[in-house]
Amino acid sequence: SIFFETMPYRLNESTGYNDYDQLEKTAVLFRSILIVTGARAYAHLYDYVRIRKFRGVILLADMAHISTD
Repeated sequence: SIFFETMPYRLNESTGYNDYDQLEKTAVLFRSILIVTGARAYAHLYDYVRIRKFRGVILLADMAHISTD
């Protein structure tokens, strides 16, 4: 993209959950403004409160699959 640099976030391989510690480190390192979450293939709920507490990050959540469960 010419306007944004996108980066994936990863799972903690030992737990199968999102690695929020690494996500926060990456967000701080790259001075992220926006984090987008979407979960069609992720079987767990996101910790939205934790992500929102990252330093000044705006959280955009695609909740289509969560809201229909």
